[in-house]
Amino acid sequence: MERAFGALGLDWRAITVEVEGNQFEVAAQGMAAMHFRALRLFPSLEEIAAQHFFKDPLDQFIGHATSAALLDGHWMAWNNTGSTILACLAQRSPLANCVVWLHGNTPRTRSTLVAIVRESTMPQAILCTAAEWTRESLPAQLAGLSNLHLCQSMESSSELLLNILQEANAEGEASDRAEIGMPVVLIADQLDAHDQHTLEESLASVGGSAIYACRLDEPNRVSEVLTDVDIAVAAEAFDFSRWTGHEVDVGLLRDAYDEYSDF
Repeated sequence: MERAFGALGLDWRAITVEVEGNQFEVAAQGMAAMHFRALRLFPSLEEIAAQHFFKDPLDQFIGHATSAALLDGHWMAWNNTGSTILACLAQRSPLANCVVWLHGNTPRTRSTLVAIVRESTMPQAILCTAAEWTRESLPAQLAGLSNLHLCQSMESSSELLLNILQEANAEGEASDRAEIGMPVVLIADQLDAHDQHTLEESLASVGGSAIYACRLDEPNRVSEVLTDVDIAVAAEAFDFSRWTGHEVDVGLLRDAYDEYSDF
């Protein structure tokens, strides 16, 4: 981040401050009083910060705040994960041509679902494998999505996915489309080998392809993976833009990240 400040001639500095969870509210007030411009929160503070900052039902559904900016003396917080993942995916395949599969009830999947709604980048279908999610438990803006499919298990999700892809292929053949095989974007924290095999078998049967935004037990089986490093660097660029109003060279951030990781 310091390198990005320097490249754009900004008189900003990044300072690491350790804060105990039970002192977060006092610390946030103190940093506002000292005119800190921005916050990047340690994972251990994300849930506490969300409870303190978030008022909107969609933000409360995410439940984790990653970052904040000081506006008129008050902290405006957000979760950068979902928007970052969508921005990375847009460089690989138009989301409108994809099926998005959210696997598990985690900040990453919740943030992505909210980002899809807020950014109006609606995919062909959204599959959610999270036993805790029901139409009754989701915020109204999410529960009302017509292309949202809630599943209770990997097997039921895989079966539904197969049906969606087969229907898409049939429509493609009927309209003489040159390309058949809708990309599937799977978003999770981690996918074990069994679930990965289940997905890939379904895709192979209909000529589909996958883009993974998660850690994989067997990464060598696939070619298209959005890694944690990809997401982390893109998150830095996303926050930088919101904090400063300036765009930053993602390659510069990636070089700095790689150098830091080598220590």
